[in-house]
Amino acid sequence: MTGTFTNAKSGASHTLLLDGDWKGKNFKVNLEDGEEVATVKRSYMKNWGNHYALTVAEGVDLALMSALGICMVASIMEDEMAAAVA
Repeated sequence: MTGTFTNAKSGASHTLLLDGDWKGKNFKVNLEDGEEVATVKRSYMKNWGNHYALTVAEGVDLALMSALGICMVASIMEDEMAAAVA
């Protein structure tokens, strides 16, 4: 999956590439040049609920990466629920 955004401060356009193990809910976010800027990994060590670790590279917008991670996990979970009902 790819997404493009414009940096409000510099006006530069950036493309983010999402790749990973969607069923395991582990994925990474790379810039168009291949630089990894964030990872989301599911933690299986907790006894209840879904817990995730978000790692963000220095200088990368933490709020943007957090929102992206939340949206991706929510979308995957919605797909799983829809498949379970069908």
